[in-house]
Amino acid sequence: NITIDWYHIPDGDQATYDLFARGLLTGIFQFETSSAAKQLVTTVQPVSVSELSDVTSLIRPGPLETGLTQTYVENRKAGYCTDNRLPQAFLNMLGDSHWVCIYQEEVMMAFQELGGFNPASSDSIRKAMGKKDALLLDKYKTQWLEGTARVGKLTQHEASSLWGLLEGFASYGFNRAHSISYS
Repeated sequence: NITIDWYHIPDGDQATYDLFARGLLTGIFQFETSSAAKQLVTTVQPVSVSELSDVTSLIRPGPLETGLTQTYVENRKAGYCTDNRLPQAFLNMLGDSHWVCIYQEEVMMAFQELGGFNPASSDSIRKAMGKKDALLLDKYKTQWLEGTARVGKLTQHEASSLWGLLEGFASYGFNRAHSISYS
């Protein structure tokens, strides 16, 4: 006989997070069937829905194969980005996800804030990257390099290096809205 107001559920229920920290995930959607989820959630010991969302996104094959999961763990523990090769302008956008590009929306934000793209164009780029459309990506790469030069937050070397990271990421990045909903 409990009435649940879905729009006013507080985040931060310590008993719930203690269950996650101990790896007691049976019956929890997106967490119970994955040994990677169990391992990561007990290592990270999330303290918010946002961190649960990060874990949900990081247990996908792409992040697991590319080492993003380990980078996330290291950055979270250190309290800063442990990879000094990433441009500061890019890192400034990733503080909420412990300086790891986890979500498609972060890729789109990079194109908008660093490359001067509008929201519709940044979404088109995300789609092209996900489909690995080489011809379309070549067109966007030129626009990215020109846009970053115009915006001026990245050096051309940083822009070129970051293009490779974003291009590789977009094919396996997860949508934050889905991940938050799952969490």
